[in-house]
Amino acid sequence: DEPGGVIGLTKVLLRAGKHAEARAQLDELRRTEWPERFDKTVERAVRELERYLPKRAEAGKEF
Repeated sequence: DEPGGVIGLTKVLLRAGKHAEARAQLDELRRTEWPERFDKTVERAVRELERYLPKRAEAGKEF
């Protein structure tokens, strides 16, 4: 399996303002045991995409 699909879906969800769903996809990215060659890709993507999420206290708000 490759993480590209989950990363792409997360980007689409963020653009659509679906923060809870995007957060769930990021959690899935973290939990999944990807082949070692994807370690850096997944770490970098999670870090980058998390910047676009509201803080947990604001998670229920739509922007």
